[in-house]
Amino acid sequence: MDKMDSFNVLPEAEYETAKMLHQTGKSRDWKIVFKTRVLLNQPVKYRVTFHKQSNNKILFWMEISDGTLLVKANLTHIADYIDKVSACSENIKKSIAATPNCKRCENAARTITGAAA
Repeated sequence: MDKMDSFNVLPEAEYETAKMLHQTGKSRDWKIVFKTRVLLNQPVKYRVTFHKQSNNKILFWMEISDGTLLVKANLTHIADYIDKVSACSENIKKSIAATPNCKRCENAARTITGAAA
């Protein structure tokens, strides 16, 4: 079974987006890591992360949450795949913008701007 088959529970348009993003990672020779999260009394969650081979930094990830596709992008590297993101639905674009930053990113931003923690 292809690991992308776990994403076929999505609505057709979102599944096509997930396949397109996965194909982008393969065609650019990015490291692709599939993860399954199983929490007690919760549905199984599937996440795929895409990394640059040279430095192993995460470029973006996508996961299924509550039957919809979420995408979180590392905007530092967005030039590497902006053409693909611009082709995504408005829901996917909103999930990229709405996903909260990780604490490490927020702390780095505070350090750069000199803001208090």
